[in-house]
Amino acid sequence: MTEPTFRDELQASLGTAFTIQRELGGGGMSRVFLARDESLGRDIVIKVLPRELAAEMSTERFTREIKLAAALQHPHVLPVLSAGTASRLPYYTMPFVRGESLRAAMDKGSMSAEDKVEALRDVARALRYAHGEGVVHRDIKPENILLSGGSAVVVDFGIAKALSASRTEAPGGTLTLVGTSIGTPAYMSPEQAAADPKIDHRADIYAWGVVAYELLAGRHPFEGKTTPQQYLAAHLSEAPPSIRRTAPQISGAIGDVIMRALEKDPNKRPQSADEILSRLGGTSSGSGSVMAVKRSMWRWEIIAAAAVALIAAGVAIWQSRGRAEPRSQIMLAVLPFENQGPAEQDYFVDGLTDAVNGKLAGLSGVSVIDRRSTLPYKKTTKPVKQIGSELGVQYVLAGVVRWAKGTSGWRAQVMPTLVNTSDATMKWAGEPVVVSSDDPFSAQTEIATKVADALQLALGADERRDLAARPTQNTEAYDAYQRGKAIFESVLQTAFSVRDVDQAISNLKRAVSLDPKFADAWVYLSTAYGNRAFEVAGDTASVRLRNDAANRAWELDPKNPLGVLVRSGVLFLEGNRAEGIKIVGDALESGIVHPELLATHAWDVFEAGKPDSATELMARAIKLNPRYLDARLNATGLAMRQKKWAEAERHSRAAIGIDPTDERAWADLAQQARNRGDTAQIRQVLEESLQYITDPSNLLRVHMVYAGREMGMRFVRMTPEQLRIETLRDSIRTYYDNKADFFLREGNVANARIYHDSIITKLEKRNISGPGELGLRVYLAVAYAATGRIAEGRAEIARAREAGRRWKQFREDGVTPAVDRRLEASVLGYAGEHEAAMKELRGLVSESSWTPRGLYHEPKLLVLRGNPAFEAFAREN
Repeated sequence: MTEPTFRDELQASLGTAFTIQRELGGGGMSRVFLARDESLGRDIVIKVLPRELAAEMSTERFTREIKLAAALQHPHVLPVLSAGTASRLPYYTMPFVRGESLRAAMDKGSMSAEDKVEALRDVARALRYAHGEGVVHRDIKPENILLSGGSAVVVDFGIAKALSASRTEAPGGTLTLVGTSIGTPAYMSPEQAAADPKIDHRADIYAWGVVAYELLAGRHPFEGKTTPQQYLAAHLSEAPPSIRRTAPQISGAIGDVIMRALEKDPNKRPQSADEILSRLGGTSSGSGSVMAVKRSMWRWEIIAAAAVALIAAGVAIWQSRGRAEPRSQIMLAVLPFENQGPAEQDYFVDGLTDAVNGKLAGLSGVSVIDRRSTLPYKKTTKPVKQIGSELGVQYVLAGVVRWAKGTSGWRAQVMPTLVNTSDATMKWAGEPVVVSSDDPFSAQTEIATKVADALQLALGADERRDLAARPTQNTEAYDAYQRGKAIFESVLQTAFSVRDVDQAISNLKRAVSLDPKFADAWVYLSTAYGNRAFEVAGDTASVRLRNDAANRAWELDPKNPLGVLVRSGVLFLEGNRAEGIKIVGDALESGIVHPELLATHAWDVFEAGKPDSATELMARAIKLNPRYLDARLNATGLAMRQKKWAEAERHSRAAIGIDPTDERAWADLAQQARNRGDTAQIRQVLEESLQYITDPSNLLRVHMVYAGREMGMRFVRMTPEQLRIETLRDSIRTYYDNKADFFLREGNVANARIYHDSIITKLEKRNISGPGELGLRVYLAVAYAATGRIAEGRAEIARAREAGRRWKQFREDGVTPAVDRRLEASVLGYAGEHEAAMKELRGLVSESSWTPRGLYHEPKLLVLRGNPAFEAFAREN
């Protein structure tokens, strides 16, 4: 009987969750296998530690440390998916990347100079992120850098820490096994070579320098060394030859930063990956992919969502009054103040941060980063210089709040600090500011005023009056407002709960009942009602109450930027589009500066035929909201609408850099590729996204149909349960129509008809009503036309147009939204009315992000293939 191999033992231990396909190789640190994750239907890599290393480890500690490493999520960091033990050996899993290692590419000599520098940038971006999370790699080398789809990703982040922690904890752990020291001698920093226990992130900077030297010069900086001992001695005592001499073609800036990275003394190296990126011209963070909550030309959708998306992030009420934005201003970020008291006072501390943010935002000479971009820095351990770089600010204001309870109620002390991000020096540290339950406002004014004085801002009388202004004179109303706002924001950051939204509404109603002139509370009450109406079908009462609260907020304070937005949204929903646009434009014209106003007006300006001005407005919005993902998505939509593909991808990848687990930016990238007709790029985006998103929703999955046969078949095999179909609209659009599209692409008309017939059966005799009526009727029209029922398809198009008028989903000229023009062209194509279909498609290209080539590849429009006009159209740029 044949002895079972290690692979056999490993497979038996893993059970049916993973199917091992083959061994990929490995080294002293692990054996590496390619396997199939059966639960998710994708390839992964399993790395198994050798027995001699496992013998000196605490496997429990190793698994626990690996789980911490799994928290790293970044486009240039290959994530750890899971960890465990098999055959009593520790293992961990990672996504399988189709590509090659940097070592393999170097050996082949296949990289251009530009590709090499871009790969070095990607590695530096990975280091910047990981170091900001407190993780040092300790084994950066070409073998741990993978190249795929034009990007570089670094593998095994956090593994060194897991090995070190688990081996030092294990009974008898010696850390002396030959070949298993943490790090690779050819790329070890001098402090690693000297076995210094105080290794920090600058060891990775050194290793990056070795890799960069070898990649760009074509030789290791200590060429000629062969043994580990020779390499270690060279790192400790030898100076590498100048890269300017060995590779004179390299620019001075790049050569200088590489040689600085190779300094023996860590203090003489670049102190962060940001410094490297600034010299390489790659200061932007992130990289990534597809299409989501697009800010299309249908501006009423943006404003209607303001009740959900805008306030969901807990935006401060900016108190700007009649000022323009100077060309050159101090950039400031107010970080979330730290509550060192009871958790039940979190709402108060967050409200204090908001209030100080809002007061400072109203001052001339300073631009304050929107709170949605600073929220991720709550309780951050990132260095202040890194925060400054990520937010693009010169100063950050932080604060610590401590509490004491007296006989007359609670008292808090706020200790604010203003720090210069360029050198991490203290600009101002104020004396503790006292806040009491009967006066929550004076501290806000005092802190903001002292910050303004420290920044040497010249404040006019109006601005000093605004700093001292109170949103309400009623402290009970203010407390109720703060509680309601905190509950509402918490709901929108987690799962929707009617009970919690109602609790938020109850507190906000109490606030306006105690002070009917409390404009800020009316704004939040409007947004809370709007959210309830959006989530709870048939809640017409909340729609009316939302409108009433928005109108009341506007009457009380027409200069409140969020009040402007919710009032504009109501005007749009009531069909008064022109007035809704006007009040936003008037607010900006009066000098109110707010990122959502800027972004909303950017779309207005674009629709008015001024694309350059629209881009400028959106850039200003991004500057005020650099780390807020939705701002990047909004900018992506505008760039796509102008078919500025490089800019659209830049914004999408910046969004992915902020949060690679958010599907919307990946969906934007896929949609960009689909609109251009690039099937290969769609597939690449989807594969890349699955490194970060283990259970994608239909936002991403629907693009599988357009990414080729193999991926399309994966979608077609999914059941409604797997696709999480919950609504009639999802059932029609995602399940039936998308699967029909797949079979049309494959030329299988009979199978496509099965799904078209299902659409007809589900919708034909159904009473369709509501805002989604237009879309459902057009899908029904396509199904009729595709199955030969042309007259019924044309009649359904007419009903869809009527629904659009009834639900105000048309422009003033009566043209349907862009997505429905594509479907209408399909119906006309099946009817043989090709000239009319071409008119719709040309209109679609002129008013959307679709290109002729993208439309040529759309399954619904295959019926137009062979028509000379359509063939010529596909060749247009």
